[in-house]
Amino acid sequence: RISSNARLEYPNWSPDGKWIVAAQFQRSGSDLVLLNTDGGNKQHLTNFSEDNVEVYSPRWSPNGKQIAFSIFRKNGMRDIATVDMDSHDIHYVTNDSINDRYPVWSPNGDSIIFLSFQNGIPNLYTTPATGGIARSQLREATDVASNVLAWDWSKNKDSILVTSFTSRNSVQLFWLRANRSVSSPPSVPMAKKYTAWRSVRWPLVTRTPDSLPQSSVTGPVTY
Repeated sequence: RISSNARLEYPNWSPDGKWIVAAQFQRSGSDLVLLNTDGGNKQHLTNFSEDNVEVYSPRWSPNGKQIAFSIFRKNGMRDIATVDMDSHDIHYVTNDSINDRYPVWSPNGDSIIFLSFQNGIPNLYTTPATGGIARSQLREATDVASNVLAWDWSKNKDSILVTSFTSRNSVQLFWLRANRSVSSPPSVPMAKKYTAWRSVRWPLVTRTPDSLPQSSVTGPVTY
């Protein structure tokens, strides 16, 4: 055992094998921590120190300079972020109301594949590790109707190890071509009033009771 009295989950080895990164859960939140191989010298990589902010599934970049991870913030947003090993600066690869999880680095560290609910059904998408691109520029790698997860990217860069349901009671391993791209049918434009929720940022500011107009009810029924 290399740790005790600490709820540590999602461990991942550094490329040089000297460190382990893990998510440490406390109260109702979590942060990323570093430990050496015998569990000592624990260091905090993130310091959100907030309830209802959770970080999980950290993955070390191939050069060991960054760690990608999933983050669930108290505003309800689930995104992919990276933390720099030297400065501890956090960069959001995705940053919107769409549910994104479980990043995996490409072997050369220039891309990240992750699970996204962009179209309502969880599928895999790839993005440059720098992030910041428009959603329409993401490359959709799968178009399955059931849950699919990426676990590792082969060193020769041509395949990604994934799992997916093949039936209600069967989950199988597959090799997915790393350059696979799905050509989605053109989307039907929707009125802005139906898509305005995508830019909503919580918490919303609600009106106070004394700012609401007075109303009166008339009729034969007593309310």
